[in-house]
Amino acid sequence: MADDEVDFSKLPLDQRLSHKVWKARVSGYEDLARIFKQLDPDAENEYRKHADTVKKIIQDANQVALEAGLGAVAAYIEFGPATVSAKTRPAVLPSLLDKCIAAPRTSMRQKALEIVLFYVEVDEGAAVVEELLKGLDNKSPKVQAACVMGITESVRAFGVKVLDTKPVLKSLGRMFGSADKGVRAEATNLTVELYRWLGKAIESFLEPLKPVQRKELEDLFSALPPGRAQPTRLPRSQQGARAAAAASVEDTADDAVEAEREEEEVDPMSLMDPVNVLDKIDDATMEALNSQKWKERKEAVEKILEILKPPKLQEGRYGELVGILGKKIGDANLFVAIGAANCIQRLAEGLRGSFASYKSLVVSHLIDRTKEKKQNLLDALRGALDAVYATVTLSAVLEDIVAGAGNKNPQVKAESLRWLVRCLKTMKKAPEKAEIKMMCEMSIKGADDAVIEVRDGSFEVMGTLLRVVGERLMGVYLEKLDDIKKAKVMEFFEKAEVKLKTGGPVKKAPATTGGSGTLKKTPYGSNEDIKNKENAPPGSSTSSLGPRAVKPGTVRPPQGSQLTARASLFDSNQKVPKTSSAAAATAPAKGKAKESPKEEETLTAKWSEEAAEAAFTEACGEELVGQLADGQWKNRLAALETVLQNLSSKPLEPEVIVRTLSRKPGFKESNFQCVAKMVNIMQALAKAPGFTRATVVAAMPFLADKFGDMKNKKTAGDCLSDFCESTSFQFVLAQVCEFLKTAKSPKALQDGLSWIQANMLDFGIAGLKTKDLVEFIKIALGNTTQAVRTGAVSLLGTLRMYVGPDLRSLVQDVNPALLGSIDAEFAKYEGRTPPQATRMQGVNKPEGVSDESSTPLGSSSSKIAESVDPLEDLIPRVDISSQISDKLLADLGDGNWKTRKEGLDEVTKIIESANKRIKPNIGELLTSLKGRMNDNNKNLVAQSLDIVGLIAQAMGKPFERNVRLIFSNVASCLGDNKQNVRQSALAAIDRMLETSSMDTLVSCCEEVLRESKQPILRKELLGWLSQKLTDENVAKPSGGLAGLLSPIIQALQDANADVRKAAQVCLGPIVSSGCYDEAREKVSELKGPAAQGILTLLENFKPAAKPGIGRSVGVSKTGAAPGGQPQANVAPPFASKAGTLKKKPSMASLPGSASTSSSNLRKDEPLEKPPPILTSDARAKEARADKDRGLFKWMFDVPRKELIELLNSQMEANFSAEVTAFCFSEDHNKDRDHLKAVSILDDCIASPSYSFDEYGVSWDDIRKRYVANTDIMLKYVTLRFFDTNTIILLKLLDFLEHLFDVLDGMSYNLTEYEAASFVPFLVNKLGDPKEAIRARLRGILKQLCRVCPASKLFNYLLDGLKSKNSRTRIESLEEIGSLLQRNGMGVCIPSKVLPIIGAQISDRDSQVRSAAINVICQAYQLDGDKVFKSIGKISDKDKSLVEERLRRLPAPQPSASSTSRPITAPPKTTTSEHPDTGAILEHSLRSTQSGEVRHFALDFDPVPTTSTNGVARPTMDGVGGRSESPRAPTNRNGDLGANDTLRFQGDWYIAQIGSGVPDKSLNALKKLEEIVQTSPEVILPSISQIVNAITLQMRLAFNDQDTKLCRYVISSLLHMTQRPELARAVAMDSLEALFREVLSRIVEQTALHSEQGKPLVKALNMVMVRILDNGDINESFRVLLSYLDSSSQVLFALVQARDESRIPSQHKLVELIMKCLWKLTKQLRAMVESNSIQVNKLLYDINTFFISTPPSEWKNRANNKFPHGDMPLRTVKTILSELARALGESIHQQFDLIEEPSRSYVYSYVTHMVSRNAQHSKSGALPNDSPDASARNHAGRRTSGDSSPPMSHNPLPKASVSSGDVGVDAYKEKLSKFKRIMDDTPSGTPPTNGIPAVEDKSLRHGASIETLPPLEVSVNTSALAPAEIPAVRLVEQPIPSSNTSLADLRARLQRVKSQISQ
Repeated sequence: MADDEVDFSKLPLDQRLSHKVWKARVSGYEDLARIFKQLDPDAENEYRKHADTVKKIIQDANQVALEAGLGAVAAYIEFGPATVSAKTRPAVLPSLLDKCIAAPRTSMRQKALEIVLFYVEVDEGAAVVEELLKGLDNKSPKVQAACVMGITESVRAFGVKVLDTKPVLKSLGRMFGSADKGVRAEATNLTVELYRWLGKAIESFLEPLKPVQRKELEDLFSALPPGRAQPTRLPRSQQGARAAAAASVEDTADDAVEAEREEEEVDPMSLMDPVNVLDKIDDATMEALNSQKWKERKEAVEKILEILKPPKLQEGRYGELVGILGKKIGDANLFVAIGAANCIQRLAEGLRGSFASYKSLVVSHLIDRTKEKKQNLLDALRGALDAVYATVTLSAVLEDIVAGAGNKNPQVKAESLRWLVRCLKTMKKAPEKAEIKMMCEMSIKGADDAVIEVRDGSFEVMGTLLRVVGERLMGVYLEKLDDIKKAKVMEFFEKAEVKLKTGGPVKKAPATTGGSGTLKKTPYGSNEDIKNKENAPPGSSTSSLGPRAVKPGTVRPPQGSQLTARASLFDSNQKVPKTSSAAAATAPAKGKAKESPKEEETLTAKWSEEAAEAAFTEACGEELVGQLADGQWKNRLAALETVLQNLSSKPLEPEVIVRTLSRKPGFKESNFQCVAKMVNIMQALAKAPGFTRATVVAAMPFLADKFGDMKNKKTAGDCLSDFCESTSFQFVLAQVCEFLKTAKSPKALQDGLSWIQANMLDFGIAGLKTKDLVEFIKIALGNTTQAVRTGAVSLLGTLRMYVGPDLRSLVQDVNPALLGSIDAEFAKYEGRTPPQATRMQGVNKPEGVSDESSTPLGSSSSKIAESVDPLEDLIPRVDISSQISDKLLADLGDGNWKTRKEGLDEVTKIIESANKRIKPNIGELLTSLKGRMNDNNKNLVAQSLDIVGLIAQAMGKPFERNVRLIFSNVASCLGDNKQNVRQSALAAIDRMLETSSMDTLVSCCEEVLRESKQPILRKELLGWLSQKLTDENVAKPSGGLAGLLSPIIQALQDANADVRKAAQVCLGPIVSSGCYDEAREKVSELKGPAAQGILTLLENFKPAAKPGIGRSVGVSKTGAAPGGQPQANVAPPFASKAGTLKKKPSMASLPGSASTSSSNLRKDEPLEKPPPILTSDARAKEARADKDRGLFKWMFDVPRKELIELLNSQMEANFSAEVTAFCFSEDHNKDRDHLKAVSILDDCIASPSYSFDEYGVSWDDIRKRYVANTDIMLKYVTLRFFDTNTIILLKLLDFLEHLFDVLDGMSYNLTEYEAASFVPFLVNKLGDPKEAIRARLRGILKQLCRVCPASKLFNYLLDGLKSKNSRTRIESLEEIGSLLQRNGMGVCIPSKVLPIIGAQISDRDSQVRSAAINVICQAYQLDGDKVFKSIGKISDKDKSLVEERLRRLPAPQPSASSTSRPITAPPKTTTSEHPDTGAILEHSLRSTQSGEVRHFALDFDPVPTTSTNGVARPTMDGVGGRSESPRAPTNRNGDLGANDTLRFQGDWYIAQIGSGVPDKSLNALKKLEEIVQTSPEVILPSISQIVNAITLQMRLAFNDQDTKLCRYVISSLLHMTQRPELARAVAMDSLEALFREVLSRIVEQTALHSEQGKPLVKALNMVMVRILDNGDINESFRVLLSYLDSSSQVLFALVQARDESRIPSQHKLVELIMKCLWKLTKQLRAMVESNSIQVNKLLYDINTFFISTPPSEWKNRANNKFPHGDMPLRTVKTILSELARALGESIHQQFDLIEEPSRSYVYSYVTHMVSRNAQHSKSGALPNDSPDASARNHAGRRTSGDSSPPMSHNPLPKASVSSGDVGVDAYKEKLSKFKRIMDDTPSGTPPTNGIPAVEDKSLRHGASIETLPPLEVSVNTSALAPAEIPAVRLVEQPIPSSNTSLADLRARLQRVKSQISQ
């Protein structure tokens, strides 16, 4: 029998395997493979039996048999135990590589490769690679190439963790050097695959390759997709149990991927061989390290660094080298220290874990050297520290870090904390609890550090640690922080990115839907499933309906039912892949990228039309169905009415009813009434349960067809809107657009676009597919009908409001004319924010919210729309990381500037080609751009800055994480000399601000300003900061601006004037933001004159009082914020009269609808015409005044654009939209609009009845509105002054006349801010060429004098003399002369003014010269010959002109002068006429007034008699001159108004007192005393300003030691403070300044050493007493508490600084302030009972005192024995004790001004005091310090003849210990003597003289203030030493006892006094 006919299968297996016939062997091999697959995997013995057979198979000579045998070998290795299979590898693999791997048969090669992979799988990877590498020695190139391919496939399948790739990398050079092309090709594939796994770690192994080969590989590397390679197979040891291996291949691969992701990155160091470097460092180099010459040390360090260049170092004895390098860290030479740090870094990186033993030799040196501020040294130190930490654990370096954090140097502290943060971010093992405790305690301590870097470092440590270990372990430490500090910790917690993973990898949940654990895949779904999915909101995993077959047994809907809804059009419910709901919910982004845009979603109908009609007939009867199909429309209408009424009673599904109506009467119904009724039925169904999307699809043909129907389009549109509420706007919009695409009627398309626009405003764009909507709009834009195109453009404009300006790029392919219309429409919406959604759709409707419920503004739909970027769908972001190649980065750093420019151009091109929307992964691009900031080519620097700004714009919000990386480099370019570079840098920073928070930019600016000293940089950066901080459109930093104070204060002391000026502008908004106290604290640390100047600046920016204490801050009724800006909400187009939103706007009134007309709008929606000015809140003006500085100050030669825009925004907030639009019109009719705007404003005030008749606003209300917005109107008038239209100018003058009449009628004075914004422009306008205009302007100037002080107006007119227009100078001089004539010389300072006027005499214009001479003559008539002295030097010619004019003047006639001026001054009084000063003082002390003792007064000569209104009658002196007196201008009729008189009286006194001329000040003070005594109401409106002037004059007088002027100043104060109505009218700021000046003068007494100056001390003391008695009690308490706190802080600082020269005076000042408080406290109960004090304000002030300096700080000072110790605290607690006794439990109702009162010190103290008083009341006894108890104990002990008051227990120190007057300085010495005497007193003897023990604790619990000594000023001056403060008399207060008589006590007291006097 032939071989091919023999059945070898009958032979035994052993025979077949060894048979000579190859076919027999083939049969045996196949059976053997089947046996291997069926054997038990654990049956090792069975597999061992066949081991020899497997080894022989590979030697088979027949190729066919060998191929079959390879299958058996593969099965043996695959299914056999790994331990058995691996033993066959040495015999099988060499033969396999030699005979099979390069065989001609493809199948054999594949099987051979599979066997190779199986051997790797059984954990023989290293051996397999070794055998494959041996294949490179084979003579056959094919075998060599196949072996290389085997290595490649092994790496691709298992990765580099399983294989030993080190020998492979070493063999790459040999592979690429092969002469065979195939070997080199496979080598290339292998290298690329290794690069996927190892990355740049293989680059060092490619150096032997040829440049061409390396270039080819680099190109292949750059083309690889981003991301890390993942293995496709796992070794047997990692596969787990065989059951897991039996799972699906897909699941196994997924698990493998997840497991691989958790593995660490491959360490490139493991691929390298270590290098011995110790032998290369000779002894000479080591000796050079310790050389005395720094150059030799530097060369030695550089040599060692070069030797340490190899990445991996061989282990050895490095101790000596590391020790020397550690010491060199502290080398004095910077380069040596940097080199040493770099060497340590290289050693640590090269030795890795072996360096841990040397850690202690270098860490302490590295940390200590971080005190240096050189950036290059700090970088080297940080790198070394990080490298050292990589070799050890956190516990090894934690002690060093804690020690560094405790260093005295703040820089060392901060750097230690920063190092710890870096350690925490890179640590791989969670810290122990003890380590957590150490770090937290260190951080909590650092959180209170005075340096912000240390505080921030501490917060960052805790935030990062919280990220590492979690909240459970950190909770106990976080509780120790207050809320502000916790917020900072949480801020760093959110930013922290750590490598440590606290939990294991997240396992994927099995995708199951039932309890069986498997995913059920059924092709059909139940009707219930369909219903649930249809009603599910978009975005949920059950809301999408994929293509489904109709369930068997149901009727398919007909083809015409249109149940197919295209998912490609707008439907946000995409098909969900077959996975679990959880997985589907977490991966929407992936699915979105893969879904086809043309995919259709088929909604399965539950009911066919036939089945629906049958169900309807069964429920409602055939009769009703017949009526629906009746031929008479009335019957059909009645039937439809019946259906509508019975909807609730007939439980039919909505789809049944709609499908029935589609047949009967049918969607082709022609009667409009029946159609309307059908629509009503569908509206009702939309709100019924069971309403599905299939119902929407069924009704859509009927409803969409009604677009274009004049009668039914409104109801149909409303019905569709209801469908949107029930389902979603997106779904309904998709159906509508599908219909409109095929609509033939342009009218239908137009109405459809209007419906879309209206509903977009109602529902927002949440869930909307804007890209498809834009495509639909583009179809409408191509329509031939103009109305359709107009509607499409209008819809685009509305969509632009939501999407932004980038929408234009999607429609720019239309024709130019249409694009221009689109641009014009877009311009209307520029800057507008989209309105909040007013209706909810199904996607956002919460459960339980019905359609009828009212929907509030700000619904969830609008929030979703805000959280999702609408442009993401339109213009998705592009990943450009693959385009940022290494070559591009190299080009950016190339030495040739042209190459660098090409690289920058390429980057710009890449970003712009991505539509300027890129993803944040841009690699090292920003790092490369940083290098270009220092480029020598300035054009490249500017281009780099532009690219940085472009990247920020293109990346968006994610760019914020890169701001800190790049900001310092960008900011450094602000110091460049080139203007274009600075402008590019500012533009880049602006772009950063658009994508980042202001907090990030502020912190970066703080660092740059702190480190940089370049004047230009600081000026530019400060200017940018001030601009942004004052910009109302820029969000203010949430973290505050306190961090900027230090660099700003530093800049205020800069030598460069521009820097100082910029810092001043920037200081305002920082201080105004709430940093005033911090600023004062930092300035108080300064010394020298700079501190006083900065303090003056701070006072100018001092913020207003807090709400409830001073002015209340709030929002006006109209919604305008205090800053003048409105609450920015863009109202939708449909608004009712009251301003509320309409729920459903009519389709007939929609934009773009043909039926819309202005008449219809006025009829259907009557709008109330708003008045021109909407607000009357004056606080907004104050806010605008605060911002009128710097770049935004209203001062210019030509109106600037930014100022016009600022005024526009301010006017929008307070004026009607109509007036604002007219005011700033820019079209061709702008002159007409401007005139109309001024006319509207003028009409309201021209007639009192006009505003009420036209707007319904009363005359009083409209006047208040005009007053509140005067500044805006005056600014606008100045803008129109620059126009040339005469008609507008005349109307402006009319308006100004009426406006000033209103202001005068309201007794309103222009503020300095208003005057500075208007008067300079008015003066400049005086040079108008038209005489009629100038005449009107002169009249307005006269009106202006009634609302603006003449002294202010005089200065502005004086500035007019600088004008180049001669007419302006002439008019200014004439007005100056008029002011002098009407008001006298008191309106100016002649010595400063007359030289300026005299200079005009030499002007080229004769009229100017004449006007100047007239002014000089007028001044001469008023001031006589003093005029020539004030003018100074003028030419003889000019002087002769003046003299000639004076000679021509007529002689003065008293009668004419007397009658021509209603008010003149009394004759001058010479100083010689006053009596002796001592007599004056004695007389003042003896004089009385109103029955009350006058403690102090100054007598002057009798003053002239006054008129009835308190104004002096006119008199003339003998020479014809007049003395200055308050003069007020007359009104238009020549009469003097009462308001004018009062106002200008005060102005006159202010000007004269502060004139700087002693004689004028004396005369004004004398007259002021007379007015105070006779008519105090004259100065009442100006009392605060007068007090300010007197305070300033007091300072000048005392500094100049002018005793005479001091007497008059003090006398005026005594007279004013004697009047309660005047004392209480003084403002707090003025009162505070007065207190400080008076108390400081009492203490210093520098000008009072003479005999005449001694009584002034008593007079000043009396001033304080009268202020405390007659002034506002709350204001006095507030000022004294604030002054006590600040003075104590100064005293504390002086003691710390050991400034012995200033400590005594400051000590006395603090004591004097406390005495004032004691006096007020003594009367506190009476004040409370009489309601003359507001307790809640006092408690608030005390709380502020405690917040500034906590009680613990006072106690520490007492323990450290600082002067006064805790006496201020005890004083304040005494005040609280008095309040607690006076009010009892009701005091708890007075904490309304304190935020969280229960957490305040005041609340705890008061609560304790009240409870203690209650306990004593219950026990029937009073506390020891109670005044009632004291009174009861002493009752009956005093006789009628005993005048001594009860004994005091009060522990407060007394000023004296005897009945005489003793100075405070002697008190301590006498008190010590007294204590020694008392120590000798026998026990039981009561103390005498009422002096308490020093350590008495009673006051700590609140001593009674009634026991305090009265603050009395002794009249006897015999005991008053010149250097002592005013003595306080302590009346004898002996303590009566039951066994001691009063006489004995007095005798004992006398003995004590005699001993003390000795």
